[in-house]
Amino acid sequence: MAQIDSVKTRLAARTRQSGIFINTASAISAELAAGCGFDVVLLDHEHSAGDFITANACINAVKGTPAEIWMRIPSHDAAYIKRSLDCGAIGIMCPMVNSADDARWLVGACRYPPHGTRGVAPLLAHCTAYGLNKDAYLAELYQRLVVMPQIETREGADNVAAIADVAGIDVVFVGPADLAASLGHFGDINHPEVVDTILRVEEIVKKSGKALGTLAMAGNHSPEALVKRGYDLIFTGSDIGVLRAGMQQQVAGLRQLSQ
Repeated sequence: MAQIDSVKTRLAARTRQSGIFINTASAISAELAAGCGFDVVLLDHEHSAGDFITANACINAVKGTPAEIWMRIPSHDAAYIKRSLDCGAIGIMCPMVNSADDARWLVGACRYPPHGTRGVAPLLAHCTAYGLNKDAYLAELYQRLVVMPQIETREGADNVAAIADVAGIDVVFVGPADLAASLGHFGDINHPEVVDTILRVEEIVKKSGKALGTLAMAGNHSPEALVKRGYDLIFTGSDIGVLRAGMQQQVAGLRQLSQ
């Protein structure tokens, strides 16, 4: 089978990829993000009002662009993973993965039997155009599917070597905000203990051969710092963050003109 030019393939080749979270559940935001050139448009269903109706609309909006739609599920929920993949997401991001057992469960929930537990209904699913593209979807699925656990607790950081070693894990994502909170430093991702923990996790993941991903933030976790430290997948923020920053800038500019 010919190699597919997917984000999974590019990450395996260590070609750095970019991503953005969609927290507005807006197909317009998703379409604009894809048009602007992000490699991954990630629908955040952990911290947003998104549902599967809005997810379908976002996926349709991104069709025909090079971008891929991934989804962050809200919790360890196999049914939610099944519905996300059936909806058409080709990457699954899972919060609070704390052990190798968690990681093995996650991989299994993303795969059809005999390699996993994903429910089988390809004739009914958006991912196959309701059966019209079933054969192509099934033939290419595992060349495209990305499974990405989040390391965002002390326990997860302590077990990151075993998590990264699980077959079927493609990207290990460092979640700086939750990790800082778990370490007792809520809101301070630049605390020395948080920085040291993140640096340790980074080195373990890079030695494992798995791709390394995270969300860019201020200070030690800026995009420039992340590139220097060898991250493969960098999320620059969210559509809400872009809107907020743009609106604040415009309001500040108008207020200056009025003084």
